[in-house]
Amino acid sequence: MKRFQDKVVLITGATDGVGYQVAKQFAQEGAKLALIDNYKNISEMRLSSKDHFISDRSLLISSEGGADSEVAVYVDDVVKYFGTIDILISASPSDCTVGPIVDAEEIELDKMYSHLKDLFFLMKRVIPIMQMNGGGSIVTYGTVTALMGLPMLSSHVMLHHAMVGLVKTAALETSLSNIRVNAVISAPIESNLMDRMESKLSPGSEQQVREDFCGFIPMKRYGTTDEVANVILFLASEEARYTTGSIYSLDGGLSATR
Repeated sequence: MKRFQDKVVLITGATDGVGYQVAKQFAQEGAKLALIDNYKNISEMRLSSKDHFISDRSLLISSEGGADSEVAVYVDDVVKYFGTIDILISASPSDCTVGPIVDAEEIELDKMYSHLKDLFFLMKRVIPIMQMNGGGSIVTYGTVTALMGLPMLSSHVMLHHAMVGLVKTAALETSLSNIRVNAVISAPIESNLMDRMESKLSPGSEQQVREDFCGFIPMKRYGTTDEVANVILFLASEEARYTTGSIYSLDGGLSATR
């Protein structure tokens, strides 16, 4: 029996980076997948010939996010299709604006708040389903900015601090319902998102940005999406049944330097 045989897993940000890798690994472990992302990315996934894990055991849903009503509709669609939701993985990447606080525009905070609302409303809609099931697992994915400040990335730092606070609070509210809520945060990961951030920080000098980042990491390298996915799947599994409200850092030793 595979570790997640016939478990229904809802994954946001499922078409790229960590979310995509998580979806592949859950599929390999026998899960049924509800894959959520924006319209453009979901449309491209539907047309892709490389996504061999997509099957009649996968439901692809496009959502632009940020509204309780929209989340309620697609969560209901998942339950109608599969019957339930056992695991929620929030792995939506958050492109961020680079610049000092004094130059920030209101629209940047609106985008940050939209990402946070997505996670909040997902928990709001999925927790009652898990309570009726007698339990479940929620894992969010973010960056190490959840535990530190970082110049020029104020909205990104705010978002991930808020996500950690929400995870801890949700874990306390659901601990007697056999629902576990945990977070995985990482140092830079080899991904399209990190490529874009490097370009924003120093256009034309992306390699230098990467070398500077790696200089702060004891292992002197970026992580990989499969390294993050391995920990997310562990936390979602029964192997981590006594773990809730925890923040797991995958940072190549970065947190040990602070």
